[in-house]
Amino acid sequence: MFQQISQLSLNEIRNEIVLFNNDSTAQTLKRYFYEKSYPEIFGISRKEICHSSFLAWIHDPTASHGLGDFGIRRFLEIIFTSHFPTPEITNNNLIDDFITGNFRVEIASIEREYVFQKNAPNTSGRVDILIQLELKINNTNPKLRIVLENKVLASEGKDQTERYYKHFSSLKDDYQNLFVYLTPISNIVLSALTTPECKNKNFIQINYQSLVDSMLEPALDQPINNTTQLFIGQYIQSLGQPTMDEKAEKFERGLIMAIGKDERELLKKFWSNNQKIILAALYAFSVDEEQEESDRNIVTAALSSITNNVKDKSRIKLSYKNFETEPFRKSDIGFQTIQLLNKMN
Repeated sequence: MFQQISQLSLNEIRNEIVLFNNDSTAQTLKRYFYEKSYPEIFGISRKEICHSSFLAWIHDPTASHGLGDFGIRRFLEIIFTSHFPTPEITNNNLIDDFITGNFRVEIASIEREYVFQKNAPNTSGRVDILIQLELKINNTNPKLRIVLENKVLASEGKDQTERYYKHFSSLKDDYQNLFVYLTPISNIVLSALTTPECKNKNFIQINYQSLVDSMLEPALDQPINNTTQLFIGQYIQSLGQPTMDEKAEKFERGLIMAIGKDERELLKKFWSNNQKIILAALYAFSVDEEQEESDRNIVTAALSSITNNVKDKSRIKLSYKNFETEPFRKSDIGFQTIQLLNKMN
């Protein structure tokens, strides 16, 4: 396949470019990805604190979005259907009620940047989002506390999750605790994990893609006002657009946090319609001496994985020096190549 790509004639390349330019799917995607979302315009699309603020807003039943408790209900469903069997979930006798939605939210408290402080060293902390719920389930009134640590670009700080778990587990109150670790990794990488990536393994790791699939896109089908529709749509768009701004920090570039269902389908169709020219462009990059060697090697490895057997459904992984991806399907080679470049940069 490498020989086939490298031996494309000039006329063949021109024809492929014409086909690309006339592809309606390519035009739709170009309009979508070249139109900046509000978070991108404001330069906050990868700012962790801004994502936490949006999530606190969508989870608050009393907020102006008009969704009521839809957001917090879907969030609980995501947590309780996570593939990480923490004791807080497996031993929770209310799990079926949470999954089926057999509860009512009586009181909800959502706090951003919640600070706790104790006198002993290394016992303080600042929680990204603290959610405390008072619920009504049949004849019971359980209380639920969700400690959410949100990581967009940075990794966990020094023993953060250990300190959070120790502090909230030591509180003498009647709240049931759930500890959640939110990251922008893909569903494939998340499903391949055997334990959460954070230090304390009592956290339930979820990803932004699950928020898009199970909470944000379904919210757009609810009877909401135009402003809320716009905010959620713009937020989903910002998650799916690679950060290519030259002013962005190098480690921010290319990061895709999650992507909407319609965009996924369009991109799959785009790949199917334009494989030849995409592969030719990647090949040109891989042999361009002006590109950094590490970047060329990663693209070369990606091309090799694609072209060896495009139909192969087995899992592979990319590696270069000390950097390596989790196993993934070959159909996700493009996304994983970007992820590996992010790790290296």
